[in-house]
Amino acid sequence: MLDDSLNKEINIEKYDFIYIGSEFCFKKIPSPDTIKKINHKNIVLMTPILKDDSLKIVKKILDSVKISEIVINDLGLLEYLIKKHPKIKINIGRVIATSLSYSLSFGKAKQIITKHINAIEIDSLLEKNIDLKNKKLHFHYPFSYLTHSIICHFKIDNKCNCFTSYTKLDSAEFSNIYAKQNAYFLYEKNISSNTLIKRMVYHIFSLNI
Repeated sequence: MLDDSLNKEINIEKYDFIYIGSEFCFKKIPSPDTIKKINHKNIVLMTPILKDDSLKIVKKILDSVKISEIVINDLGLLEYLIKKHPKIKINIGRVIATSLSYSLSFGKAKQIITKHINAIEIDSLLEKNIDLKNKKLHFHYPFSYLTHSIICHFKIDNKCNCFTSYTKLDSAEFSNIYAKQNAYFLYEKNISSNTLIKRMVYHIFSLNI
C-alpha cells in the first residue's frame, strides 16, 4: 500500500495491490493526472463519506482513469458504480463497516453486499464486530480505525495542514493512540489468522512520537 503522499521512493512493484486516496478525508484523494502516473496494474482507490460536490469529483475520476477496485464509505456511490462501472470491484470501507457492523449480516444490507460487494476492509477492532460469513476480508494493519471528524481542524488559510504521518497522542487511558489526517487509530501489531482474510493491507508509515 502507498501512503497518502504517494512516496516515489517506495518500490510498488513488490505489492500485489496499491491503495491510494483516503477513507477519511476527501482532500487526500489524488487527481486523475496523479493516478495516471502510478505504474501498477492493481490500483485500489479509497474514498471517504462524500458530499454532493465531492461525489461529482469522484465520479469524474472514475470516468477518466483505470482502477481495479474502489473502497467506498458512502452508499451514495454504490448505484453509480453498479450502473456505470460494473467491472470495478467494490469493497466496503472501514467507516461504513463500523457503522453497519451490526446489520451487515441480515436484511437489505446483506442483500446488497452479497450481490455487489467484492470484499470488506477490516482491522483488528472491526474484525471483532463483523459477523458475515462467506465474504472476503481485507485486513489493514498495524493501525486500527477508531473514529474521525468530517470537519477539518487543520485547515489554515484554506490550505490543508493535517498530519501526513501517524502522530502519537497523549492519553490517560491508552498508550497506543495515534492521529493521521482527520482520523484516530490504535496501533496494534497483532495480525489476524481469520481464514476469510484474503488480503493483508500494510500501511506504510512514519511515526511522530
